[in-house]
Amino acid sequence: MSFTTRIARQLGLSRVAIDTPLSQEQRTPLLPSTAIRPLDAPPARPQPESATAPRAALPARPVEAGDAAAAAVSQPEPPSRAAPTGAVLLDTMRVDRPDLAPLIATLFTRDGRMPEDLARLSGQLSRLDLSGVPPTPDLPSAPVVLLAQSLAAACEGDARLALDALDSLAALDAEAELIAAWQAGANRTSAGSPLLSTSASPSAALLGSPGRLTDVGRRRRQDGLRNNRLGWGPMLIEHAAADELAARQAAWRTSSALGGTPAGMDVLMAVTARPVDPARRRDFALLLKASEGAPRGLDHHGDPTALLRDPATLRTLTGEAVFCAAARMAGDVAAAEPHRWALAAVRNDLHETGPGTR
Repeated sequence: MSFTTRIARQLGLSRVAIDTPLSQEQRTPLLPSTAIRPLDAPPARPQPESATAPRAALPARPVEAGDAAAAAVSQPEPPSRAAPTGAVLLDTMRVDRPDLAPLIATLFTRDGRMPEDLARLSGQLSRLDLSGVPPTPDLPSAPVVLLAQSLAAACEGDARLALDALDSLAALDAEAELIAAWQAGANRTSAGSPLLSTSASPSAALLGSPGRLTDVGRRRRQDGLRNNRLGWGPMLIEHAAADELAARQAAWRTSSALGGTPAGMDVLMAVTARPVDPARRRDFALLLKASEGAPRGLDHHGDPTALLRDPATLRTLTGEAVFCAAARMAGDVAAAEPHRWALAAVRNDLHETGPGTR
């Protein structure tokens, strides 16, 4: 006897019908939906014509018959884009052929600066030919402002060093120097630029190869030789070599700051002696990025040619990335392959000097 039969006998029921959800049938008709759909909405009622004009078109005083001037509504003038904003960088970028003196005075604020250095730097930047840089809409002077910012960051606000770095940039053939440095590092030879050779002192390097110097180093070397009769010429030559090395490193740091963006790369190619081949600029940008993130302990901060010649470079992640990018620029894919992982790490912002790596 089933459970339902026992319940029916206990309650005196003669018939029991159990409906489950699958067997239920709706016996009442569906009620009409009261929802209003957009297409079922009643047509808009016509609005009565109003004698008054819309609020936005109301004149300042009642319109009189024949008064056409009062009926014309004056539109507010849009703000002028050339109006000064108070921001020196933005105001300078908006003006074609601007006066760079306020910008230079704002960016180069290192203690002990000389007014004549600021004036020379401002004039030298103003005379640069940046017409080959793709223009930025409404910002005709953006390239020179970007270059000035990069110089200020690389030289830490030192206008005198920025002048030397600008001269080094003008004499820089980055592609040829990097390939030569990579070949010297790969062969583990002592061949290299005079500033990075194995000479006992910087002055010996300067005196040995005067033809490889930039205008800054050559001028200071000549001053040292001219004053050598007084007995302090060698000291001047030593200082000239140190200044030349500092200017070279500042030029490479400026290149790294510019090479991080497409607009900055265009500016960099416009100010260097010979632009890098467009097919190699991606590897060049990664090489600059890796050299900028090299450990400070290598003592070649910002100078990729010095990193490539130093055997200790390959014991660091960023050093292997620099080596890989230089090998790719030289066309030696086989030599670059073992270090491709390091270049990929630098591309993804993984450096030894990042957070949590010390």
